[in-house]
Amino acid sequence: MAGSNVGQPRQDGPSPEFMRLVRDALAHLYDPAHLAQHPLVTLLLPPTQSPGQALRNLLIDAIEALDPYVHGRAGERERRPYLVLVHRYVDGFAPEEVAARLHISPRQFQRELHKGLEALVADLWRRRQEIALAQSSDLQGELEALGLHLEPVRLEELVGGALPALEPVAAMHGVTLRVRPSASTTLCLADRTLARQALVSCVGALVLRHPTQLELCMTHNGQAALLQLAPFPRLPAADWAALESSLSTGRALMVAQGGALQLLRGEGSALVAVQLIFRLGCRPHVLVIDDNEQMLQLYERYLSAGQFASSFARSAREAEACLEQSVPDLIVLDVMMRGVDGWELLRELRSKPALARIPIIVCSVLREPEIAQALGAQAYIAKPVTPELLLATINRLLRQQQAQV
Repeated sequence: MAGSNVGQPRQDGPSPEFMRLVRDALAHLYDPAHLAQHPLVTLLLPPTQSPGQALRNLLIDAIEALDPYVHGRAGERERRPYLVLVHRYVDGFAPEEVAARLHISPRQFQRELHKGLEALVADLWRRRQEIALAQSSDLQGELEALGLHLEPVRLEELVGGALPALEPVAAMHGVTLRVRPSASTTLCLADRTLARQALVSCVGALVLRHPTQLELCMTHNGQAALLQLAPFPRLPAADWAALESSLSTGRALMVAQGGALQLLRGEGSALVAVQLIFRLGCRPHVLVIDDNEQMLQLYERYLSAGQFASSFARSAREAEACLEQSVPDLIVLDVMMRGVDGWELLRELRSKPALARIPIIVCSVLREPEIAQALGAQAYIAKPVTPELLLATINRLLRQQQAQV
């Protein structure tokens, strides 16, 4: 996906965009109105009634934490980057005055300022990583406890059910919500609770950018159901960094139900819309090919619990008959079968153009994941198959396939 990943945990240090945001906040350290709407509020702070004051206090505390005296280093040279930050931003002195106070040249001032900013940004970036990891862990725990219940539901119904929660939030920020009527009913496959929370989270992230209007449009492209949230006027490219971070919860909720979230860019990288992508409103169809009757019964129970439609074939011939009737969304294939075995059948399936993009999972007692991959399978699961691993693998492959639509 295009766009900055400033809000995501990274191992290679702060992004240039994150550095720019910190410098901007420091330049407006005593402008509460500017700080209250600053992207760093979303990135570094929990919800608060006084975000501008909280961000200022955070920045000042972070600067104070850089004082070498705190760490037992008291040399004058070691303190210069810290003192430059204090005098320049906390005290508000001009660069020339800071240089004069510290008895350094203008060029030395710039070097010390750069050192101080690098240390400050690195500290704030570590804080951002810790927050993002904690949020991800908390959300994952909630999702596991809640479970997943997919069912066909109208997009219009999802939007209508969420409006009572959305309208007061939008009104508080002076944003008009507009729902564009759909030309036809758009049926999607979704978990009602997760879909509603994803919509509320994304709308909340957008209204904080104070567009005049936010339009909700429901449609489909023949392969997926789409719910677009289009702000007017379009959000400038400078807002992408914080927006990416504030949409992380909505994205996680969409992924958890087999969907996706995309940001659509227009001219000059301005945001055209946030697009929530759902599966179309029918249960994904999984074809299982296995000659073991007991395994087929297990698969049927596992797939039913995962809200998948399923059909079963006990041989290559039965599989061909099933495929002539309908093309599944995914195939689960055993290897150890009489007659045409799984490896031969896998080659045949991959030779058919109509099945070229259908994900195939090889499930076998044979520990041969490399062969499965070489012959065109997208995943390998060793028997005995657990329902958790099977359903997680199916959902992952279907999400990957959806993302390529």
